[in-house]
Amino acid sequence: MKVGLEAVVSYLPETIVKREERSYLDCLIPEEHLALFKGPEEVRELRDENAVEIMAEGVTRKVLEAASLQPSDIDFIISGNIGGKQVFPMVGTYIHDKIGFKKDTPVVNIQNFCASFVDGIHLAWNLVLGGHYKKVLVSVVTSCGHDIAKTGWGIDHTSPPAKFVGDGAGAAIVSAQHLKCEFLSYTNRTCGERYNHSRMLNTPIMNPALKEIAGVQADSGVFLTMDQWAMDFGVLLGKDHMMPTIHEALEKAGLNLSDIDIAIIHHPVAALHDQWVKDGIEAGIGKEKWKLGYDKIGNCGNVDIAYVLAELSEHGSIRSGSVIMLYAPGLGGHCPCMIVRWL
Repeated sequence: MKVGLEAVVSYLPETIVKREERSYLDCLIPEEHLALFKGPEEVRELRDENAVEIMAEGVTRKVLEAASLQPSDIDFIISGNIGGKQVFPMVGTYIHDKIGFKKDTPVVNIQNFCASFVDGIHLAWNLVLGGHYKKVLVSVVTSCGHDIAKTGWGIDHTSPPAKFVGDGAGAAIVSAQHLKCEFLSYTNRTCGERYNHSRMLNTPIMNPALKEIAGVQADSGVFLTMDQWAMDFGVLLGKDHMMPTIHEALEKAGLNLSDIDIAIIHHPVAALHDQWVKDGIEAGIGKEKWKLGYDKIGNCGNVDIAYVLAELSEHGSIRSGSVIMLYAPGLGGHCPCMIVRWL
């Protein structure tokens, strides 16, 4: 039985933040590293304490409309969010109630950070293959919180990572009907040694002198922290983890590197994803095959893969029969890869 995506969409806030608007953070990065740690040309931002809920509802309604489905057609929901005014409960039960899904439609929230969308559609694939569910909604949202005093947890906007992050949401319907693409294989390498090196911690803001220019009021919050080891290890993910994972996924699908037509990866920051692309090109995946949305949405966490795939689909940029690689390394050491074929 073919299982894949019946629909895939993204949902972005209207407010655009240009690269220069976050240049106040350049002073925190050594000049010789600015090129590698440059922010995207623009990101989207939703300055609302209910940003996660607003975007999760918006993207869920959009994907149902794209698939011409009603809430009653969905029989399982997989949801995930990065940021938001509440660490718990996560946003899945909110959209369940707000959209009006059936009471007997289960919700599972997953938190594999940037890996969550790829891991979510993999879980949905197996639910459909199991025969108990026909249409599974996968909905993810990232909102990194401009003012953590109101928006809960996310990114410290007085610290360098705020240069790279943006807000947005992505969603898909996984089923065996009316498919845009079919899933061929999935692999995952878990790098648990990253556990203590990249995490969310309750800490003071990094640079109080930048509070006013950053437009934040909080003196502390639950922020993402990454040490130098995590960054160095992230660079190594290309040759040491990404390429073996891709090779394994292709082998499961009965394919080779030369069969890849489109390569879509999570794009956290140039210092990391540029190296991953370089490693992939050196391995034999042509430069023209790599599709990134970094300069449009920045590091949008669990949304990057869904956004790029939805954009390519919407603009008719994927030929029938194309083999697409989805690779989404996430915090905590989750490194999933999926191979899909466009129909």
